[in-house]
Amino acid sequence: MSNEQPGTRLSNAIPLVGAKKLVNGSTVGYPDTRLSGCADPADFNNKTFGDGADIIYKYTVPFTGVVSIQACSNAFQATLTVVGNGVEEDGTPIVNGNLICGYFDSCSTDNPDLLDPTSQTVLDVTQGQVLFILITGQEATDQGPFRLLVETLKPGAGEFAATYLGSNPKYTKAGITTGMPNTYTAGCTTGSDGPDMWYSYSANVTGLLRVKACSAGFGPSVVIRTDAFSSSGGGIAQLPGCGSCDIPLVVSIKQDDFVYFVVSGSGPTDKGAFTLTVENTRLPTTGTKFSNAIDLGSTKKVVRNGLSSLTYPDTMLSGCADPEYYDNKTYGDGGDVIMKYTVPFTGVVSIQACSDAFQATLTVVGNGEEEDGTPIVNGTLICGYFDSCSADNPDLLDPTSQTILPVTQGQVLFILVTGQSVGDYGPFRLLVEDLKPGESEFAALELDSSATQVVSGDSSSLPDSYTSNCSAGADGPDVWYSYSANVTGLLHVKVCSDTFTPTFVLRTDAFSSSGGGIAQLAGCGSCETPLTVSVKKDDFFYVVVSGSGPTDKGAFTLTIDNALAATTGTKFSNAIDLGSAAKVLQNYTSAGSPDILLSGCADPEYYDNKTYGDGGDVIMKYTVPFTGVVSIQACSDAFQATLTVVGNGEEEDGTPIVNGTLICGYFDSCSADNPDLLDPTSQTILPVTQGQVLFILVTGQSVGDYGPFRLLVETLKPGESEFAALELDSSATQVVSGDSSDYPDSYTSNCSAGADGPDVWFSYAVPATGNMTVSACSEAFNPKVALRTDAKSAGGGGVVQLPGCGTCDEPLT
Repeated sequence: MSNEQPGTRLSNAIPLVGAKKLVNGSTVGYPDTRLSGCADPADFNNKTFGDGADIIYKYTVPFTGVVSIQACSNAFQATLTVVGNGVEEDGTPIVNGNLICGYFDSCSTDNPDLLDPTSQTVLDVTQGQVLFILITGQEATDQGPFRLLVETLKPGAGEFAATYLGSNPKYTKAGITTGMPNTYTAGCTTGSDGPDMWYSYSANVTGLLRVKACSAGFGPSVVIRTDAFSSSGGGIAQLPGCGSCDIPLVVSIKQDDFVYFVVSGSGPTDKGAFTLTVENTRLPTTGTKFSNAIDLGSTKKVVRNGLSSLTYPDTMLSGCADPEYYDNKTYGDGGDVIMKYTVPFTGVVSIQACSDAFQATLTVVGNGEEEDGTPIVNGTLICGYFDSCSADNPDLLDPTSQTILPVTQGQVLFILVTGQSVGDYGPFRLLVEDLKPGESEFAALELDSSATQVVSGDSSSLPDSYTSNCSAGADGPDVWYSYSANVTGLLHVKVCSDTFTPTFVLRTDAFSSSGGGIAQLAGCGSCETPLTVSVKKDDFFYVVVSGSGPTDKGAFTLTIDNALAATTGTKFSNAIDLGSAAKVLQNYTSAGSPDILLSGCADPEYYDNKTYGDGGDVIMKYTVPFTGVVSIQACSDAFQATLTVVGNGEEEDGTPIVNGTLICGYFDSCSADNPDLLDPTSQTILPVTQGQVLFILVTGQSVGDYGPFRLLVETLKPGESEFAALELDSSATQVVSGDSSDYPDSYTSNCSAGADGPDVWFSYAVPATGNMTVSACSEAFNPKVALRTDAKSAGGGGVVQLPGCGTCDEPLT
């Protein structure tokens, strides 16, 4: 037997040494040992094939793990047998192992090492274990050259050494990629993958399979591979997507489906310990399609806690990329939960959601298709994006996700909550509320962008949705309006009612980038006290109208005036030039003028002590045409205001205005009887000299006081009217000279049958009680004199003429 050919029986098997051994051999010249065959591993005498020549190898396992054995031949159809539980010819038992069979065909020219995966035999082994490997032809004439690859792999080092996790519905496995080879390129990173670890799993139930890999030391990713031994022989196919710790990988699966999980890093040095988590959940019976949508009912407000997309598939019905086409989605690949809400009354539906588990989208859809193609047509597709829940206000889930939709009674909305990416799933909260128009900022009545408008409203049937702090107690019911500024300038708002006392506030910044919510602007407005704020074109505001308490409600009128910012008359340097005519009568408006804080009448000595003068200011400049007296009057039917004449103030840059004195007048409505006599109660009288410059400021008394007004400026000669009367001293007896040649007829005294002639006015303070005699004499004409008194009486009665007329011959006493 010493010359016996090696490999003809177990006792002289050809030894194979090393973790990986590739052999090129031939069965030509070898006998049929009748030890190989795969029909009945328990009975060597019952062989249905394996009748060709046999060659026997002996392999001693170098370390505990998995042995992969493959073979191929281009010469014959054969079998590959791994045996450790048979008997030698003499009956000696071979007991350390199990009989395993594989069938091989032609060799692969593309990859010499990957000989023939259909012949691969995989066996769990321990260090020192001995395996006998038999290559044989299926039939008696089957023999020829072949190739053999034997490799001992660490557990998890490749699909053939994948660690089997079993079929539990939830499984957590600790692993480590340090020391493992890079056996597979998953394509989860732009560079090469790192060392990888393989696992296999059998699905417990039909439903969803979620898998994620987490590590504190590196950034593992995980892919799912399936179809390892497909009938087409195509090998393992990788399912779409890559999972991570933050974004698990989710796929649909059927019970008993067999898959591989491959965990790897992003490069050769990205490796370490990790935890693999597998979840296999059964599909729910509701909320997976329109026809079984979860019914939210039809109440005004629905708050749902405890909802979860954990067990839901990606229906491919949600997504926000292109509302026109359902097959063009850029996100919305997570699990979808479909809910149905029936609108209880016409108004606005507000829909919000939040989740502390995942980044997701909220889709409201009423124009899609059921799986069978049935159209869902009553609504519009709208998207919102939501994040973590608010701990401060459970009902205000996440305003950044809020979806607002005008609705009609009975309308059905389908609400889909989905994760943005594959693996985005988990618990979430949902708030659906049907709001009456004007009930809150989310249902605010949208005003058009007209510069000036008046709208009617009624708060009788609305709730108290906001506390404005405009009253000492609780606010009353609220009505919300929204408005976008028409022009850059000033926004004036007021609210009036005949049935209650409404107040209002202005609010802005509803969806600020800082997430701070809506900010209330300073001040509360009313009918008597409008609010005025500076705005830029397209600035967005809310107007919230409310009463002072629960019963303070009713019909009201809201007035909005958005005036273009004035470009002149806003400071001394651009004051409106009135020119230097003796008489100037003009119409103006303060609607677009800001409060420049230069006017006010409380304390003429100090500009910073103003009790009123908080409305819009219009600054005008008048150059005195001749020495005399300036009379300035103003009137307005729109607002209560003050008129200020100033020549001793400061420009914004501190430049002094020194030619004049601060004087104040207060004006009211205009006179319909005499357009020129605007409002004598506002009249400001000032002695002036030729060329003197006066700055005239018209301002509202309070914030919100603004509007159109009229202005009359007149320079009078001394003695030309009561306002320019020549002041006599208080001597008991005196004679003064005068001349009426260049004076107008400013007064009708009725001292003559016809019209009066030119007038000269004098003023005199009576020094003592008694009789007073007055006469007027002239060699050129026949002057007459009348006495008038109480021109500026406290009673406001105006000038009163005393009885009688005096002449030179008949003095008036």
